[in-house]
Amino acid sequence: MEPLFTAKSQFTWEECWQMTKTALLRRRHTALAVVALVLLCVLFSAMAGHPYPLLLCILFLAVYMLVVRVNTRRAFLANRVMRDQNMSFSFYADRFEVEYSGGHAVIPFDQLFALWETDTNFYLMLSPNQGYALSREGCNEDLAAFLRTMLPRATAQRSVSALSVTSTITALPCSSK
Repeated sequence: MEPLFTAKSQFTWEECWQMTKTALLRRRHTALAVVALVLLCVLFSAMAGHPYPLLLCILFLAVYMLVVRVNTRRAFLANRVMRDQNMSFSFYADRFEVEYSGGHAVIPFDQLFALWETDTNFYLMLSPNQGYALSREGCNEDLAAFLRTMLPRATAQRSVSALSVTSTITALPCSSK
């Protein structure tokens, strides 16, 4: 059977970091925790009459993002199977297939945890912290429209609310042919 669409993408460090940031921002409890922390710091700054609590909040958020970035980088470098892989995607009506030098995977769309669209990528998420990044540069407009029809189905299937905010994003290593 011939695929409806094909695309190519490369899983680079930049793609991995973008996927990690997207996953963090998509988690409701992460956003709520950041907003609550900032509001508390603003309140304490106003009550204390000096900016130290607010500066402490900014420092905490900066250190947190640095730790997440370092952990994500460490996980990316440790994953020799997926690091800097050129991936070929084939899309069918009910599934997509991914091929790269480390293996081959067949994923039915109903098994996706989520499908996220950003300005630069589509993220085909297999779990809250594992998935495939498909660069929009590698997509034609017909494929992008096809994936957008899958967005409501995939995203409605699961909720991310009960998951750890410090997990890192990695692409799943797939079984060899």
